[in-house]
Amino acid sequence: MNTPRKFWLVLIGAVLAMVVIACSCGSLTPTPTSTPPPTSTPRPTVPVNPMPGLEGYWLDSDTQVVHTIEWQNGQYVVISAIDAVEGSYPITDQSWLENTLTWTYLRPSTGTSVTFETVSVTDDKLSVNWSNSLGDSGNWNLQRVSSPTP
Repeated sequence: MNTPRKFWLVLIGAVLAMVVIACSCGSLTPTPTSTPPPTSTPRPTVPVNPMPGLEGYWLDSDTQVVHTIEWQNGQYVVISAIDAVEGSYPITDQSWLENTLTWTYLRPSTGTSVTFETVSVTDDKLSVNWSNSLGDSGNWNLQRVSSPTP
């Protein structure tokens, strides 16, 4: 056989061998699908209510003010402070930090601010530390009541 003919036969044989190999390996690669596989999306974490008993209406028997506390958007908030005689007091400040609710209301008739900080809660008793803008302070227990009005 002459050299040019050998060259062409070897070249065609090599190309055929590569085609056979390529066709047999095609089943090893995954075929793309029209729908991509689902991806794992992290779920947003919803804060767990750490003190479910804190929500409700709490009466300060000394001042006859009822404090309304609710769990909203992952934290406790004081909705209102209502006095039996003077009506609703404005809540001027509040925070929920490290499982402690702190809030301040203003008594417009006297200009006095009163601040409460939760200590503990049981079924019908909310223990708080309190202070006012006159410099007085102490510990007190608020009692659970069934209504937001005293």
